[in-house]
Amino acid sequence: DPTISSIITYPEFWVTQITHALTNTVSVKDRPNSHAAKLFSPSTYDALLIESTARAIFLALLDRCIHGFRGPPSFDKSLGKGKESEADRMAGCRERLGNVITALRWNKRICKDVLWEDWKIRLLVNHPCCYDREKDLQMGSNEQR
Repeated sequence: DPTISSIITYPEFWVTQITHALTNTVSVKDRPNSHAAKLFSPSTYDALLIESTARAIFLALLDRCIHGFRGPPSFDKSLGKGKESEADRMAGCRERLGNVITALRWNKRICKDVLWEDWKIRLLVNHPCCYDREKDLQMGSNEQR
């Protein structure tokens, strides 16, 4: 993938972009009073924790781009047969990074997941579009309860 070298060249730029996505609270999908949204309000989050999470996401993304998904195939949503998996299956490294940043920017439930669980970082960088869609479906189910 020729886009890997352009990402490796500017790691601090991309870590900053991921950090901004994690801390964005404007026009997010989550309800304003949700636990996930409150967790990332400017007065609440630990800046060092956010930065270390952003760095972990960046490194996991590079690992995914270079070596592929290193988890059990049963967890690889990008292998799905539907059209919804195609963006994750076909994305190059640069596009995948953009999809990860977009998912983090708009979905604080994803941010909450990756803040506390390294395995969720692996899932996010492997299939960011499917992960985002899955969180949207879960929100609908949770609101029906």
